[in-house]
Amino acid sequence: MKRSVIYQCCFAVLMLFASLNAFAQNAISGTVVSANNEPIIGAAIIDVASKDGVITDIDGKFTINTSTGASLEVSCLGYETQIVKAAPGIRVVLAEAVNMMEETVLVGYTTQRKSDLTGSVTVVSVDDIKNSPSVDVMTALQGRVPGMSITSTGDPSASAGIKIRGVGSLNNTDPLFIVDGMPTTQGIKDINASDIESIQVLKDAASASIYGSRAANGVIIITTNKGREGQLRINFNASVQVQEYARKLELCNTEQLGEVIYRAFKQAGLDPNGNALAYKFDASGKMVPTEYLGSSTIMKPADTDWWDQITQTGIRQTYELSLSNGNNRGNYYFSLGYTDGTGVIKNSDYNRYNARLNSTYNFLNNHVTVGENLTISYSGGQGLADNYGSSGNVLQIATQSLPIVPVHTIDGIGWGGPVDGMCDRMNPARIVDAAQNNKNTSWRIFGSVYLDIKPIKNLSIRSTFSPEYTSNFSRSFRYPYSEGFLSNSELSTSITQTHRTNWTWSNTITYNMELGDHRATFLVGNEMIRNSNVTFFQKTQGYEIQEPNYMWPDAATGSASVSGDETVSALSSFFGKIDYSYKNRYLLGITVRRDGSSRFGQEKQFATFPSVSAGWRLSSENFMKDIPWIQDLKIRASWGTNGNQEIQNGAIYTLYDTLYGATSNPTWSNYNGTSYDIAGANTGSLASGYRRTQQGNTILRWEQSEQWDAGFDWTFFDYKFYGSFDYFFKNTTDILIKPTVMAAAGEGADRYENGASMENHGFELLVGTRGSAGDFKYDVSANFSNYRNKVTYLPSSVLASYGGNGTTETILGRPLNSYFGYTESGLYKTQADLDAGADHPGKGLGRIRWDDNDGDGDIDLDDRVWFGSPVPLFSYGLNVALSYKGWDFSMFWEGKAGWMALTPTKSQTDFYAVAAEGTNRGVRILDAWTPENFDSDIPAIAYSNDNDEGRTSTYLYEDHSFAKLRNLQIGYTFDFPAIKKLGVDKFRLYVTGQNLAIIKSRNFSGVDPEQTSYSYPNPITFIGGLQLTF
Repeated sequence: MKRSVIYQCCFAVLMLFASLNAFAQNAISGTVVSANNEPIIGAAIIDVASKDGVITDIDGKFTINTSTGASLEVSCLGYETQIVKAAPGIRVVLAEAVNMMEETVLVGYTTQRKSDLTGSVTVVSVDDIKNSPSVDVMTALQGRVPGMSITSTGDPSASAGIKIRGVGSLNNTDPLFIVDGMPTTQGIKDINASDIESIQVLKDAASASIYGSRAANGVIIITTNKGREGQLRINFNASVQVQEYARKLELCNTEQLGEVIYRAFKQAGLDPNGNALAYKFDASGKMVPTEYLGSSTIMKPADTDWWDQITQTGIRQTYELSLSNGNNRGNYYFSLGYTDGTGVIKNSDYNRYNARLNSTYNFLNNHVTVGENLTISYSGGQGLADNYGSSGNVLQIATQSLPIVPVHTIDGIGWGGPVDGMCDRMNPARIVDAAQNNKNTSWRIFGSVYLDIKPIKNLSIRSTFSPEYTSNFSRSFRYPYSEGFLSNSELSTSITQTHRTNWTWSNTITYNMELGDHRATFLVGNEMIRNSNVTFFQKTQGYEIQEPNYMWPDAATGSASVSGDETVSALSSFFGKIDYSYKNRYLLGITVRRDGSSRFGQEKQFATFPSVSAGWRLSSENFMKDIPWIQDLKIRASWGTNGNQEIQNGAIYTLYDTLYGATSNPTWSNYNGTSYDIAGANTGSLASGYRRTQQGNTILRWEQSEQWDAGFDWTFFDYKFYGSFDYFFKNTTDILIKPTVMAAAGEGADRYENGASMENHGFELLVGTRGSAGDFKYDVSANFSNYRNKVTYLPSSVLASYGGNGTTETILGRPLNSYFGYTESGLYKTQADLDAGADHPGKGLGRIRWDDNDGDGDIDLDDRVWFGSPVPLFSYGLNVALSYKGWDFSMFWEGKAGWMALTPTKSQTDFYAVAAEGTNRGVRILDAWTPENFDSDIPAIAYSNDNDEGRTSTYLYEDHSFAKLRNLQIGYTFDFPAIKKLGVDKFRLYVTGQNLAIIKSRNFSGVDPEQTSYSYPNPITFIGGLQLTF
């Protein structure tokens, strides 16, 4: 509940008590605070016997004339009433009332009572965020909101990936953020967790359609803190995090890999000393030490753990400071934040400085209000250069690099590398070292200024202007190197700059009507949006000095290449909304929005997106009054549409490249044939030196989603049990795609089309219980969500691009990105197994037994089937929060069940012949099947991949179901008189562990089920922090 509303209501209702005069026995003084240790203004303290009473001041303090030991009733709107015994210096802690019937939430340009909501809206507990420090505060909500999937990695600079109710499009599926009324798609990573007052997640079309085309993937509304009337408030939070990459793939050391090589060669009847990896063996199979690595005389054989060479302990520190104050003329809230840390991969770091100012000023007896919300953020960090790949790529290189290769040459200065017949795999330690001067910096300024005029009661005219500017600068270096037989003489720098300038101008008129049993809110408005994106890239080569401070473009003596462009889009919208309530039990909401986008042709620019929702609060009906254990029971249903315009700004235009003067390797370049035709004879209609890169399509139209939602909310047994349930169905049509077009008409190039359809449906369930017994309080909740997805239409020209065989087996009717391949039934372990199995090349003992799915006795392409999808059966979360006096404890688990995904390392841990010979293997392969190791389910070590065991199959795709202990925290809030004398209202210390435990399927062979690629790892994190309020 917004505290400003609570305070105003408390003052209005309880000022009557201010005039009461008590008969003095003793002057008993005390303080009334909330569970968050913040003073409660306007709380009523009544002597139960005499009925005399007083109210608390702006510091939550009171003095009442009564006797020691007398019973005092302490109450305030929005809080649970308590009966306490009077005592000098008494301190009363009021718990927030569980009955939130009057709580208001921000939805669609207006506020609405939570009890009147008819759409699917989840109100997030901000304590979950504030008590889980992270660079992007959204990662703290992993698993806490049913139907919202959040993915993150340990990359210190990465933002969280968010999907609401699954994948509903083939284009961008990111939600829209609304920060204090300002729309943005760039997330909230630049906002301090302690700056956030409330978060609402709008999941259905009825709730989100007021935001039009940008809301097709859901909306997340962020409201930041405001200053409150009273004295100056100062809050300070600090934390230190330590991260460890504790779960690593167990790889072979030099001796173990030698054993694998020896067994592979022996299996094929070959001489193990004929391997290309500089391994030598005696007659018994024991490795024979060699002085040098291969024919090299500058490197000696090693036993390198490449993981240790590129990883480290990550440390991050975060500090947040805020000041706020207010009076009847206005208020302000000012905050500063600083974050600095290193990642678990060497030379990956992130730092951020940010400031936020929110202020409001009232004029003309509160008939005119002006305000602003502004955030300024600067962030920077190191990262791997594009020349060397992403952090995920270097992890893959480290996983695959041979342990026998040393980090350095004998002199300890040069870099070790491949020799003789090894793979041309770069030294991962050198790649990470070369990134130490790469820099990525970003400035972001965003916010809003507004004017709100209330000419008469209940009428509000508001105009809001929301600018957003982001500047990104990236500079990376490529240095000459020599490692083994690999070398590079290029000394170059690459610079990329992007400038995003967006602004939104919104104008609304809102009228609140209350007439008898009827209550309604009417809203009309218009909105204009403009987005501009300027990109510049430059690469220069050849420098006399290898010094980063010198290596700027002006100093280059070699070749240079530049590119750049600007894209602009605009959106114009008109919208209206009506929320109606009759007797607080019959609810209706109607929304209409009409959007016009510059990304479509003139005849298709505008589209209309309506929605309707209704609710019935059964608990307010007379026939429910005699059921005392039901406090609130509401059913609701909604229907609505959303649009999507997430395509390139120039999608409707025909585009060309001007290629005169282009110089590149003709073998690899696509420049040869600038007037391209199917015969390659340069006889097309375009002038020489031009190449068409995109065909225009002026009849493109909006992608549209239609969504139905039905659900109910409940609170039972004196508000101790609560929950909600939603079922939704979403149908998306005219999905915007860009299929590849064959250049049969003279000139090629792809073009955007409306050509796909998709359905999503599922349910979301939240259940919880909360209560107290004396000083012990608890709140336990669990959520479950499930969604099913299927592609219902694709143009025949692109069917084969989405899996299947393109004819009889297609993606239609199946989840997007479903898996199509072979199934298997373990290994051939006996001659009887071989005799019963289908015929196929490579068939033999210890080999994978492929299923003959078409029953023709042979294993071929026709045996491929659909065997799974990336959509889990259901996702869930469990949150436990306990407190006793000053102690607090919280624990949160998140999981997915029935989730099948690729285990990327399995082709390396289970086979010798699937990966290249110059690749390290996992230690699992040492347990491979042999006649003596009969029970093993790992294929026998083989020199050649005759059985094609690296093909897409159920062997490589495993059950990735998991349950993770995301967060475990213990805290203590000190309440000593000495602290109070120092002016400290709250002093809390806490320790937190993140990703401490994981429960996974017995059939999962990898390390972390969430890792479905060689991406930045999710580390184990330990945090210590403090929270101070003055």
